[in-house]
Amino acid sequence: MEIACTLVGDMYRGSYGNYNPWTVPFEQNQSAALCCGQKDRASFQLLLYCHEDMMVTVDKAPALHKVWPFPVCRIDCSLPGSEDCKVSLQLVEDVRDDDGNYKAEILLRETRKYQERLRTGQIWIEIETGAGMAPGLYEGYVRVWGCRLFEDEVPVCSLPFSLRVLPVVLPAGSGFFLDIWQHHTSLARTYGTRLWGEEHFVLMGRYLEALASLGQGAATVIVSEAPWSGQWSAWYRTNPSDVFEYNMIRVTRDREGDFHYDFSAMNRYIRLCLEKGVDQEIEIFGLYGIWTLPDAGLGGVLKDGKEAMRVRYYDEESGCMRYIRKRRELDDYIRAIDRELFERGWARLAQVACDEPADGAVFKKELDHLKILMPHVRFKVTVCRKEMLEEEYADISDYVVNLPLLLQDKDLALRLRDKYRLQYYTAIEPPHPNTFLSCHPAEIRFLPWLSVLLGTEGYLRWAAWLWPEKAFDWESYHFQKFRAGGMQLVYPGKDGRPLYSLRYKQLQRGIRDYQILKAYEKKTGKAGAAPELAQRLLRLPLERIPECRQAEEFMCLEQSRFDEITDALLEELADLE
Repeated sequence: MEIACTLVGDMYRGSYGNYNPWTVPFEQNQSAALCCGQKDRASFQLLLYCHEDMMVTVDKAPALHKVWPFPVCRIDCSLPGSEDCKVSLQLVEDVRDDDGNYKAEILLRETRKYQERLRTGQIWIEIETGAGMAPGLYEGYVRVWGCRLFEDEVPVCSLPFSLRVLPVVLPAGSGFFLDIWQHHTSLARTYGTRLWGEEHFVLMGRYLEALASLGQGAATVIVSEAPWSGQWSAWYRTNPSDVFEYNMIRVTRDREGDFHYDFSAMNRYIRLCLEKGVDQEIEIFGLYGIWTLPDAGLGGVLKDGKEAMRVRYYDEESGCMRYIRKRRELDDYIRAIDRELFERGWARLAQVACDEPADGAVFKKELDHLKILMPHVRFKVTVCRKEMLEEEYADISDYVVNLPLLLQDKDLALRLRDKYRLQYYTAIEPPHPNTFLSCHPAEIRFLPWLSVLLGTEGYLRWAAWLWPEKAFDWESYHFQKFRAGGMQLVYPGKDGRPLYSLRYKQLQRGIRDYQILKAYEKKTGKAGAAPELAQRLLRLPLERIPECRQAEEFMCLEQSRFDEITDALLEELADLE
């Protein structure tokens, strides 16, 4: 059995499909050199290529194919002398991109996988060091073993790697404000659980842990029906998916005509977020700036107002489900939400969020009205239109501005930072840099560096897990409006736990970079050092990024450039220690 093997960095991502010659697509037998601190992580990958179909396994369990006597390739990794660390190996699954090619993407928990001939197999290898791991240089090996059916294994190759552990422990918390919206109904729908039931909350807890590992700061709370109107699903015919989101608050009208509000699901979720460490902000969606598709019937329901907010309730007298249609009753509902947050002691964390308002005059009217009804909370808005920034809104505390808009006006970020808390976001635009499957992994790692360059407090992404109906096949919900990968960073595991993606890992890596940059600034007292270092990754000024069609035109895509900067900073921090 002849298998070509090599080690590569964690930024490598294979592509299979439209152009694959019959040659090994990588340089063979390369080693890897890693560097990290204590209580830190480092990662790299093993690539395999064979002219035969085979089974690949990352543990000692048997891995026979169900039909054919394919050879079996077993992988193990050892790092002698490193007791206070955890080494994990994960097989990588491909996902089809919008261009028809299959891209390496999902980190599997299964330990065996069928590997097609002439198709590169990837194995993700990650090392997590403990706080007590002794600094020094560790030498390890990734070994590949082969056999067929019941033969004894024989060694195929042994690839060396090194891990340099520096006496540095990065401060707890990244200092980077990450806001990735959670779509709760998508979780229940994908796993077939009852909305807001016990199994649903178990799922939400597991998925929150995945976000907390990134440093997620905001909890997503939805308080009306379908605030995004199904992300335009009513307009799509060829590949529609059910992506509606529903209210966390149960509303009842008793026989005397009085309304009662059951906040138990909302409150339980907020407590769950706080327990998991997602505790910096509570974002309330569905109170204003509701998206509508009037031609498809997805408009407002009020009889005496133009607002599109939809609140469904159970009417005890008739036994019917109805919608609140009077402005006065809707106002009472909104006041009750404000009161609940205040009485629970959560008002200081609460932000009523509006997603991409289209009309400034309508937005201002809704904002003024909400401020009267909700005196205890703050207000936040995501903006993708320049005209929305031409008027000041006194009650807004947080602006989250679409990246192309910030890049078009180099002074905009400076003006907004003077008065507001500022973040930037990517959504369906720009094509680059972004987090799509079609984006180079370096772009995703670069996003926290971009926050340093723009001077924003962090980054917002509109979906952590809003899965289309074929999340593991053709991801795109509707190309080109939603490019493949845009709707999720994690995938639904069979065991009810999230499967991480290579894109998730690159964002995690970029946030670690941000943490190192900020720790260096603080420890050395060199204010402004982080933006100067981040500039080294650029090939063009920031304002020219919108002109570029590909990421390599405006930024460096080599992992070595990123690692050279962060490794050097870790060494300086170690010397200061």
